[in-house]
Amino acid sequence: MERLVERGELDLAIIAGAPSSEAIASRFIADVQFAWMSAPGRLCAGTLLKAEHFQQHPVISSTSDSGLAYSFDSWLTAYDIKVRQIISCNSLTAIAGLTVAGVGVSFLPKHYVQPLVRKKLLVTLRSDSPLPILKYSLIWRRDETRKLVSLVKMLAHDAIDFSKPNTFWTTEPARRMPRYSHFPTIRA
Repeated sequence: MERLVERGELDLAIIAGAPSSEAIASRFIADVQFAWMSAPGRLCAGTLLKAEHFQQHPVISSTSDSGLAYSFDSWLTAYDIKVRQIISCNSLTAIAGLTVAGVGVSFLPKHYVQPLVRKKLLVTLRSDSPLPILKYSLIWRRDETRKLVSLVKMLAHDAIDFSKPNTFWTTEPARRMPRYSHFPTIRA
């Protein structure tokens, strides 16, 4: 996503970590806490993950170009843990779905998957080595001057709340987006 913003293919994005390019400006959004998760049929709730678990159970993780995968790889290196099989996926929702299906274990944002834990579709696991807390950033090109992008940056910063679960898994109807009366009406 950072490369897409840098090339001008995206106006802004939210990424795990901080941008690495000098051409990109950023604003801190939130710290997000992760936890190991599994389908209850694969491992029991509260299981303490040890090195042998990573040899027996596939780990479902983000693709190698994501900040989440970088953080996970750093965690593996720091604690000298070897994983037999990593299943890469570029969608957090799909990673959660694969975990619910029992394909493997994954590390997911705690709040994001709470409805799945409450419904007993996922169980929380433990590890001696704590997972890192990821810092998420809103990023845009440093030379960006368009007012619309400034407005979207402001709205995004005010609206983003990583403490809420993914509404995809809740039973309540999706919340309607507020109507902003100060936005001009655009007619096609």
